[in-house]
Amino acid sequence: MSDILKIAHRGASGYEPENTAASFKKAIEMNVDIIELDVRACRTGELVVFHDLTLERTTNGSGIVANSSLDELKKLDVGGGEHILTLEEAIDLIGQGAVINIEMKGKGVADKLVKILQGYLEKGYPPESFIVTSFDRKEFHRFALANPGVSLGILVGKDIFDFLIRAKRYGVYSIHLPQPYLKKWLVKFAQKQNFKVFIYTLNSIWDIAKAKMIGVNGIFSDYPDRI
Repeated sequence: MSDILKIAHRGASGYEPENTAASFKKAIEMNVDIIELDVRACRTGELVVFHDLTLERTTNGSGIVANSSLDELKKLDVGGGEHILTLEEAIDLIGQGAVINIEMKGKGVADKLVKILQGYLEKGYPPESFIVTSFDRKEFHRFALANPGVSLGILVGKDIFDFLIRAKRYGVYSIHLPQPYLKKWLVKFAQKQNFKVFIYTLNSIWDIAKAKMIGVNGIFSDYPDRI
């Protein structure tokens, strides 16, 4: 891996429809270190790779993902003829070509994710093949309690004051800071606590250059080739 990790945000989503096979393949072609993707549980229980609560923004369908069956979701076009993937389909596609950062979205994901990742570890995937994150504290805690051994990351949103406490509590690998918190003192302070610091989501070459100067460990971008 390079000194500053290239993290493809929802795949190479600046070039291909987000969270799709095309965006993941494009990211692999760009030799990224990490591919970030989002997972939700659908009505029939499978984990699907999808960011939003609802379908309207990125598909030709409508409604709530959690109220839709896998068969219904599979019929939708996500752009460019791409279709919604199950988590297993995404992992199988990416393989060990990049670390996979899985962000849990919504309720009822943690237990299912534990079982899926346990299966991949049993197949021989190294534990460091995966990083699991979530803004949902309850889901994150639930996953952490049953963690089969993969890396954890703390996603920082508005909880700027307690993220280091949480990071230490869970023994996480990485802290994921939003762009407004790209401050040298904060990055260095977190790194001194032995955490990797990743910044999201930077697309401007100027913002990326600033992050590199500050010395973050990784950068999320829709255009990972700019990193």
